[in-house]
Amino acid sequence: MREDTNRASRGRLVLALGSSASLLLVFALAGNALRQGCAAPRQWTVMMHVLPTAELAARWRAMREKVQTLVAPARARLAKGNLAGAETLLREAIAVDAHEAQTWLLLAEACERQGKLDKALEAYHALLLPQG
Repeated sequence: MREDTNRASRGRLVLALGSSASLLLVFALAGNALRQGCAAPRQWTVMMHVLPTAELAARWRAMREKVQTLVAPARARLAKGNLAGAETLLREAIAVDAHEAQTWLLLAEACERQGKLDKALEAYHALLLPQG
């Protein structure tokens, strides 16, 4: 959500809307931008592209499949002790979908077992306090 707020701060906000709940996001971002001293709402340009539900579902399924193709071998690498390899795959999975809690948990485990406690702590933090 931070990226969207920054876009609103510059006077532009682009959202892919799948439901009326997304309209609430527009108003929440507008309110946040106003509190930060941005331009008046009449000066903002809000562009909305409404995607059909079937298309949104297809995109979500494709994203989930991509994550699973990365997480499954990462689990195997963790089990075999290839911690660096598992970490690499898990970071790729997070780049695809940063909202998957299990991926963050596995990344924290991989980092912790390598002695990268600062990176493990970052992963636990992202798991407990997600951004956006």
